[in-house]
Amino acid sequence: MEEGAPSIEEFYRRCSDKALYLTRCNECRSMYGAPRTICPRCGSKNLAWIPSKGLGELVTWTIIHVAPPGFEGMTPYVMGIVELEEGGRILSIIEHVEPEKLRVGLKLKINYYEPRENGGEWPQWPRYYFEPLEEKQ
Repeated sequence: MEEGAPSIEEFYRRCSDKALYLTRCNECRSMYGAPRTICPRCGSKNLAWIPSKGLGELVTWTIIHVAPPGFEGMTPYVMGIVELEEGGRILSIIEHVEPEKLRVGLKLKINYYEPRENGGEWPQWPRYYFEPLEEKQ
């Protein structure tokens, strides 16, 4: 079992180390891309961090034209849901692909941004994004 209870803070700390971890329920074996403290499927609190290879497929996406605070300089950008090889889904920015080349099932791999300066306040994100597994589009 990996150290550190599943939390969003721990998730982003691990992303800062260029490592993607999923949350797995040790009772029903369900996998989650976002950290969980209670399994939504069975209600167990027995969850653990599981390392991910950071590979998956695009499930759906949208193009963001009006961004929340901290993302204004990135518009327009693509947000997508990625189904990870290990199971579980994760919400992510999708980079290095033209929007017209996006398709359900597009093979993706994770990559990481350098941490952004924001006066040391949490959260310092985004920390990761997904891009096409094949050569950049």
